[in-house]
Amino acid sequence: MSELTKSMQEILDLQIPSGKCLVLQDQSTGLLHKHYWNNDNFLADRFHRKITSETDWFEKIIKHAPSVGGFYENLIRTTLKEFAPSSNKIGTGFVFDSSRHKHGKQIDVLIYDDSDRSVVYRSDDFVVIHPSSVISAIEVKKTLNSTNLKDVVRSTFYNNLGGSNNRYSNVQNIKIFAYVLSCKKETICNALVDILEQCVESLTINTANGLAKLPITYCSLPDVHFLDEKFYLETSVVEKKSGHFSLQVTARHASKTESLGVFLERVVREKRSNMGSQEHSYFSNPITPIPDRYDVKGEFILVDIINYSTILNVFNNFKQSLLDFRYQGLKPLSIHVPKGVDITSYDSPTEFFKLSGSSIEFFNDDKPLLVSTNNIEI
Repeated sequence: MSELTKSMQEILDLQIPSGKCLVLQDQSTGLLHKHYWNNDNFLADRFHRKITSETDWFEKIIKHAPSVGGFYENLIRTTLKEFAPSSNKIGTGFVFDSSRHKHGKQIDVLIYDDSDRSVVYRSDDFVVIHPSSVISAIEVKKTLNSTNLKDVVRSTFYNNLGGSNNRYSNVQNIKIFAYVLSCKKETICNALVDILEQCVESLTINTANGLAKLPITYCSLPDVHFLDEKFYLETSVVEKKSGHFSLQVTARHASKTESLGVFLERVVREKRSNMGSQEHSYFSNPITPIPDRYDVKGEFILVDIINYSTILNVFNNFKQSLLDFRYQGLKPLSIHVPKGVDITSYDSPTEFFKLSGSSIEFFNDDKPLLVSTNNIEI
């Protein structure tokens, strides 16, 4: 009987997931999920050991500043190649927004997927890619301080960097990886809040009717990770009302390897659909301590620009009146819809125009004319 019991226990040990069983609640749906968790985040630990061992010797023998900077950037790229799935390509270069024919600054580390479309340009690790190909964009700093943090945020906040995992389309992230933090935690948190407030304030403009907010379609929010600090920083948007948003900085407490595990988990893309329900990646834990939060003053407006034909498809019963619609003899081109607005929730184009807070762009020989839909009769 004892042998039978022992055999049964061995079978159960093979069948039941090991580790602590956690029941977590999804904040958006309220549903409960079971997670089996242990502290064996060996991939994050190996990443930390690899980076640390490589940096310990370099500057003891190399003193050439440009080479030092290049070394630290290349170390992140080459090390990430060991941890990322093969579908994740890793290089450096530019994200080229073909719809606007523009690009921002060169990004130190670009992780991208070229399985669905070709890159614009590629030469070894240097690439120019479409925003839709981006998995993540990373800026690397050997030493991070308030000044160079602000420089990174200022030069990337308004850019289309792709790689959006946010609930709002085109709200993206720029990851900042720092080997060394040269100031206190509170100093770097305040610096991040300060530069974000400057970015938001820059979107306030003077008009004939007084101060107004300049709507934007893209923004890239900074997340900051460190090699040897026991916290990391996240930036998120907070919806105030339709299309109006503010920003919030969150400082999350974590061990060195937990922080790096979160970094790895968010910069590479795994095919979660192919993972078992109880599998985890050995990057990070499913729970974190209560964080510190910093509110960023000011609000800004985020919009999606859609073709006018989208309105015709949604309100097909009003198709002819929408086709005939003119404003001061001008034809509609596109509609600027506040993010978070669901066009299909409205019963008619009249209701959508009156209540959504959208604007319509009309074709004009001199320059496009943008008119609030509140002033439109159809």
